[in-house]
Amino acid sequence: MNREEFLEESTGLPHRHTLVRYMENLQYCRAELYGNCILGTFLIPERKNPWEKRYGFAFYMTEQELILIDDGEFAKAHVDRMRELVFDESENVASVLVCLMESLIREDSIFLQQYEKQLTEIETLLLDGVPENFYATILQLRKEVMVLHGYYVQLENMSDLIETNTNKMLTENECQGFHYFADRCGRLHDQTENLREYILQIREMYQSRLDLEQNRAMNALTVITAIFMPLTLIAGWYGMNFTQMPELAWQYGYPLVIIISVLIVVAEIHYFKKKKLL
Repeated sequence: MNREEFLEESTGLPHRHTLVRYMENLQYCRAELYGNCILGTFLIPERKNPWEKRYGFAFYMTEQELILIDDGEFAKAHVDRMRELVFDESENVASVLVCLMESLIREDSIFLQQYEKQLTEIETLLLDGVPENFYATILQLRKEVMVLHGYYVQLENMSDLIETNTNKMLTENECQGFHYFADRCGRLHDQTENLREYILQIREMYQSRLDLEQNRAMNALTVITAIFMPLTLIAGWYGMNFTQMPELAWQYGYPLVIIISVLIVVAEIHYFKKKKLL
């Protein structure tokens, strides 16, 4: 049901206005335990675009019923999926909530492996050079992984809180179900943490690649400058045009300067190649 329907049909439920207030400012996954109910919200990143789009809905659970409040169709789609796959109408209320939470992350491990594959491809491209639009791509991946990282942490904290069972609504087996779910969220959280470290390593590799390219460019400029520096000295020396310089009037002066310049360049190139600077 949507928020309006929830407010109309749940007049006898305590803390319902608190839940509606949470939905009006839905920013993360959360749960709260009260004396005779558990309520909370979900904010799920869209798999195709985690940074830009998210789906939100809320739940209100008592010992007898679980109410899902969603102004869209996201929660209904997941309930329909649960019925097709694992949902059993005889399950108790807490087990239904656990099944719903499990459906939110069922294929996320495979989904996160796609990020790892994409990062591996980027790393391979870095071995051959700097990929086009590298920084924009890696920044987008970093933002998406950051959103997913926070999402799994929130689910883990949410499940841990419900597992504490401070209002004594759940049985030991029901608490165990939330414990297993928290463990699974913890593994997904670790997986996103590894992805964040991988992204950082690729960024450092990218910076190293840029530094290498710059060093090569500076090395080339240094060698070129060193090659032509003696020629610049010769040109400046004979550009003084003093009348006492006999080479200026000698008929072989110009060819001699050309020969000397060529020999200097050849000698320098040979030297730089020997030192593996070229």
